[in-house]
Amino acid sequence: MTAVLKPLANTVVFAPGGQHRPLYIAWYGRYSDISSSCTLNGTTLHAALDNVIVAERGPAVRDNDVDLSYFVALTGPDQAILGKKTFAVHLTVPSGEKRAAVNDHVEVAFNTGGRPVADLGILVGMQIPPDVVDYFKHYPAR
Repeated sequence: MTAVLKPLANTVVFAPGGQHRPLYIAWYGRYSDISSSCTLNGTTLHAALDNVIVAERGPAVRDNDVDLSYFVALTGPDQAILGKKTFAVHLTVPSGEKRAAVNDHVEVAFNTGGRPVADLGILVGMQIPPDVVDYFKHYPAR
């Protein structure tokens, strides 16, 4: 099973020097969609994922480019994290457009520790820095 972890599907990027308030958001980032295929070879799970990441201009945006990060994690029973990999994407939103998306293809391999496939899952989401975690405590994701 591969799924977007909904609480981590959204992030924001603040304008340089801006306060951590809605007015100072340069970019909204969203993990929009995923498709995957997995194979098990011994105790190694190989996954090929196509990830759709969206960037949308915020009120404090000053340019057309943004870098966002997302993660892919292998989970076991009770969603315990058995392995995690982080990826970066660069998006350019054309002038005059509000948003753009990128399809980022990645391939990962995780050691399953011999756990049964039925006990495993792959969760994905935006890699959210501590200042954004704090922001979302005061201003829920849109």
